[in-house]
Amino acid sequence: MKLPKALFHYDLFWKDQLFQAPERTSLRSHLDIPDLVCGRGELTRLPAERLAEIEVLVAGWDATTLSHDLLDRMPRLNAVFYAAGDTRGLIGEGGCFDRGITLVSANRELARSVAEHTLGFILLSLKNVLRQAAEAKRDKTLVRRVGPGIHGSLVGLVGYGAIARALRGLLRPFSVRVLVYDPYLAPAEAAAEGVERVGLETLFAQADVVSCHLPLTAETKDMLRGSHFQLMRPGATFINTARGGVVREDEMLKVLAERDDLWAVLDVLQEEPPPAAHLGFVLPNVTLTPHIAGCLGPELARLGCFIAAEVARWRGGQPLLGEVRPVGTTAMRTTKQLVL
Repeated sequence: MKLPKALFHYDLFWKDQLFQAPERTSLRSHLDIPDLVCGRGELTRLPAERLAEIEVLVAGWDATTLSHDLLDRMPRLNAVFYAAGDTRGLIGEGGCFDRGITLVSANRELARSVAEHTLGFILLSLKNVLRQAAEAKRDKTLVRRVGPGIHGSLVGLVGYGAIARALRGLLRPFSVRVLVYDPYLAPAEAAAEGVERVGLETLFAQADVVSCHLPLTAETKDMLRGSHFQLMRPGATFINTARGGVVREDEMLKVLAERDDLWAVLDVLQEEPPPAAHLGFVLPNVTLTPHIAGCLGPELARLGCFIAAEVARWRGGQPLLGEVRPVGTTAMRTTKQLVL
């Protein structure tokens, strides 16, 4: 059987990280795909006859946006497998959907990596580890400070997209209650997920840990204000592994400076990397990490493993686990569905 002609397309930086030898072997058993990677910015410079014969694109970070003009030059393209997460930068105006091109994303694997990172900080926060470790270094003594603990504590999730859903799954073995703020989460779905739908202010006021999972859109930009952080219960922790732009950062840091009982774990900021004068470097109750929650290093292979398996399912006519479909009309809903 003749195999579909395919092409690897992503920044060469990821060449040996996304697809290991077993995954490349698997892909070659289902696709006519050369080992050579078409790097960043190179797709549009391919000869017209080469573009015209591509049926499958195996893409990754820094791939060229699939504009209507580019898709016109790729008339045989019928499937795009994206070894990354959010597809908005890849699909641009949505021409793939208009032309019936199958679009698959590895976002569920990327989401699980972020969820695992977040789970670790949630458990550390509930046991008051971050504060006690910092105080031990500062005071050169060990003083036991009892935190909320894990049993019966309240974990609040702001937004309930792919990452929050993966996190909810990871939280199931622990005896915590999960509060969710997401205006698009239906009551029946919340009940099925075992979470409690609450308002944003209620979530901030009640949760022992507030974990942010909002996409950055016009709707969510600067959504979390200083007034929300003022509501937080004594000793609570805020974790952001989403996007820095969903938080009014100056207002949040002002509250953290005034309330040393609170703690913040920030993997994302409005400006990355932040300037040396950033208040997060100074405040003792802020833990900064350099945007490391997603797949890094050896973890990137999980994206390639997933995509190789999806290609095999696609060729076998089986249901796809990461297929992306355009549903919804509002900014938050569209964004969330595009990456689920």
